[in-house]
Amino acid sequence: MTLPAMRTAPTCLAVLLTLGAACGGGPEQVAPGARSYEVRGVVTRVPETARVMPVLVIRHEAIDDFASIDGEEVGMDSMTMEIPVAEGLSLAGVDAGDKVAFTLEVSWTGEPPFRIVSIEELPADTELAFRKSRRGSALGGGASPAEPAEEPAATPAQDDAPNGETEEERDAETQG
Repeated sequence: MTLPAMRTAPTCLAVLLTLGAACGGGPEQVAPGARSYEVRGVVTRVPETARVMPVLVIRHEAIDDFASIDGEEVGMDSMTMEIPVAEGLSLAGVDAGDKVAFTLEVSWTGEPPFRIVSIEELPADTELAFRKSRRGSALGGGASPAEPAEEPAATPAQDDAPNGETEEERDAETQG
C-alpha cells in the first residue's frame, strides 16, 4: 500500500462503518455476543408512553432452541413476559391483542439481558401454539425429545398470572 493510500484507508473505513450503521444499524441489529430468536406471540399490554425504556408484555410461543447463560440449548416454554424494547424501535400501530412476530435478543451480559429488536404485526387469523418447549426447559419444564410437547390448557386467570399460577393457587399460598 502506498503512503497516500495508507492515509486515506482509516477515513474510508470510518465512512464505510458510518454508512453501514445508517443502512442497517437500527434496532434490528443484534449486539455482539448476543443470540437472537424469531418468536411469535400476542401482545397483552403495550408500554406506558412516559416510560424511559418501553416494555411490551407478550405471551409468546415456546422457543425450542433457547440457550442458557452457559450456552446450553435448554428451551423456553410458552409464557407471558415483560420484554424491554430496543431504543429507536417504533411501536406505532402495536396494540394489545395484536398477534406479532418479533426478534428477541438475549445478551446475558447486557443491560437489559432480553430485548425486542424488531417487531411486525401478523394477520389476525394467525394460529399460535402455546406449549412447552421440545427441550427439557430450564425455564418452565418442557417435554423430553421423545414425547411430543402438548399445548397446555390455559385459562384467562393463568394468562395474567406470573409463572402460569392461577389466582386460586396464589390465594392458597398466601392463606396457607
